[in-house]
Amino acid sequence: MREKEVFSNLAKQNKLKFFVLYTYDLTKQSKSNKVRFVYCLKGRPGEVGLVEKYKGKFLAPGVFILPVKHDKDMQEVFSLWKIKFKRKPILTY
Repeated sequence: MREKEVFSNLAKQNKLKFFVLYTYDLTKQSKSNKVRFVYCLKGRPGEVGLVEKYKGKFLAPGVFILPVKHDKDMQEVFSLWKIKFKRKPILTY
């Protein structure tokens, strides 16, 4: 059974929500790329960034969660920007 299926089944059985926890590292990026990428995720003042658009939430600088249904989209964003990241599936309520 695939990891995603296991987590989905556990979430349904225990009335939990299935999210993906993302951490990313911008230390090797230029200052302008850091700012541009953070604007992409958080949005500029008065705008909505990708994390909010995908119903996610920032937990700390460089750490956020997203519903699993947007996982593939966010992985593509990181690949497009060539940003190193880690992701872990989590269950929450």
